[in-house]
Amino acid sequence: MNSSVHVHRFHATHRVADDVGRRCALAAQQRLLDGELEAALAQLAPADELVLLRRLQLQVTLDAGASDGDNARRWSLSLVQGLVRELQHAGPDRLLRFTHRHQALQAFVHDMLQGRTARDWAWQRLGLLPRAGAAAASAAAPSAAVRHAALLRLLADDAERGVPLLRGLLATPDWPPFVRSLADGELRGLTLAVATRLAGAGVPVWAGTAAAGTGAIQATPHALERPASGQPGSPAPDGVATAQPHWWAPTVQAAGTEHRAAWALRLACLLSAPALARRGAAAVDTCLQAWTQADAQVTAPVMSAAGQGAVAAVSPQPGAAAVRTIPRRPVPDREGAESPRTDATAQGDIRQAAALTEHGGLLLLVPLLPSCGALRVLEDAAVWPPGLLPQAMHSLALSLGPLRPQDAAALAFCGLPPQAAPPPPLQPTPAQTDALLAAKDLLQAQLAQRLPQWPASQRLARVLHRRARIEALPGWIDVHFALADVSLDLRRAALDLDPGFIPWLGLVLRYVYE
Repeated sequence: MNSSVHVHRFHATHRVADDVGRRCALAAQQRLLDGELEAALAQLAPADELVLLRRLQLQVTLDAGASDGDNARRWSLSLVQGLVRELQHAGPDRLLRFTHRHQALQAFVHDMLQGRTARDWAWQRLGLLPRAGAAAASAAAPSAAVRHAALLRLLADDAERGVPLLRGLLATPDWPPFVRSLADGELRGLTLAVATRLAGAGVPVWAGTAAAGTGAIQATPHALERPASGQPGSPAPDGVATAQPHWWAPTVQAAGTEHRAAWALRLACLLSAPALARRGAAAVDTCLQAWTQADAQVTAPVMSAAGQGAVAAVSPQPGAAAVRTIPRRPVPDREGAESPRTDATAQGDIRQAAALTEHGGLLLLVPLLPSCGALRVLEDAAVWPPGLLPQAMHSLALSLGPLRPQDAAALAFCGLPPQAAPPPPLQPTPAQTDALLAAKDLLQAQLAQRLPQWPASQRLARVLHRRARIEALPGWIDVHFALADVSLDLRRAALDLDPGFIPWLGLVLRYVYE
C-alpha cells in the first residue's frame, strides 16, 4: 500500500458559550490534529490513488460533557463523512482523482501547454505552481511566463520525473507546440539535460550551438511536415534507433534556423531511443544523418496517446524526412492482456495499460544488469550496432525462462508497455550469441551471491516465477505483486527495492506489494 492523506490547510471557528466550552473545543481539536484525523482519513486513500479536494466546509457539534478523545473522534468522523459525500458528488471544479500519481503530472503538463487555468489550485497544492499569498487568494492565475518556467523546471530539473514525462509528451499532439514554445537556449539546454541524464557520467554530449555535426543534419520546415498515411517499407540501415508518433512533426517554422531544427530532432531521437544516448553525441547525430541522407525507413512499437498500439514509420528521402502513423494489429494470444483504462480527469487522453504475467520476477533482475556487468556486455559497440539494445534485452529475457515473446514481463524488461508488439526477432551473429550467454551467466552469478541458500538448479526459476500485474504509462512501469508473495529472502538480498529511474530504458520502474 502507498496511501497517505495530506490536509493543505485546516481552519476552525469555535462558537462556544463560555470558557469551559472553549477549553473543550480546543482540547478536542488538539486530539483531532494529533492523530485522530490522520487515522480516519487514511481509510479513504486507495493505494497510489491521488485525490485532490479543493475545499470542505461543515459544522460539527461537540458535547461538553464528553471526553476530549470522544469529541475528537466525533469530529474526525464528521470530517470523513463530509469527504465521502464530496468524493461522491463534487464536480471537477472542486475534486480531481487520478488512478496513478504520474497521471497527475501528465495532466499538469497538458494544462500548462494548453493554457488552462481551471486546475491551478491543484497544481499549487502539489507544489508544481507557486502559491499565491493569503492576501492574493483571489488574484489572477499565474502569468504565462511563470507557468512556462514551472513546466521547464519539472521537465528539465526533476531527475526522476522529467524524462518519463517528456517521453509521454512525445507521444501526444502536444509535442509540436511544446517544442515551438521553447526559446533556442531552452531547447538546447533541455536536450543537453536529457542527454546527460540518459547517458550518465563520462559519455560525451554536445558542447553548444556550434557543436560538430550540427550543420550536417539537414532538416527544413518542409521536411518536418507530416504527410498522409502510407505503408511501411524497408528497415533502417544497421537497425539504428526507433521513432515515436509526431516526433518529426513541425517543430520549427519558416523563421527557424537549421541549428534549432537539429536540436529539436536530437531531443526527440534521445526520447525515442534512450539507449542511444549511451553511445554519445556522435551516435545520435550519425543516426539522424542516416535518416536524412538514405532512402530508409524505421518502424518501432510505441504507446500512442490513445493507449492503442501504433507504428511510427520514418521514411527519410535525401534532404527530407516524413512520418506516417499506421495502426497496428493487436498482438494475438497475448497472455493476461486487459483493455487499457483511462482516468477522465487526466486531460490529454493518457491511458494506462495493464496485463498479468506469471514471470513478474524477471523485472527484479533489471537493476542487476549494470552491477553484474551484463549491461556492459549488451552495449559493447564492437558487437551490437546502435539501437539494438531493446532487441538484445528481449532476447536475454526469453533465454532466462519459459517466456513467450509477447509476455508482459518480457516486454517490460526491454522497456515496452504490455500492449506493444515484441521487438523483431534477433538474428544473432556468433559474437552476439556469445554475448547473450555471457550476460545470462553474469546474472546467474549475481543471484548466486545474493541467494546462496537457494539450490542452484532452482534459483533462477524461483526468482522469475512470480505472478504479477504490470501497469504502464508512457515512461513509467509498475510491477504489482500480491502482499502474500513477499519473500524475506528477496528482501534481505535487496532484490525488491524500487530501482526508480532506469536510464538505459528511459523510464521509472517500481515494485508494488498490495
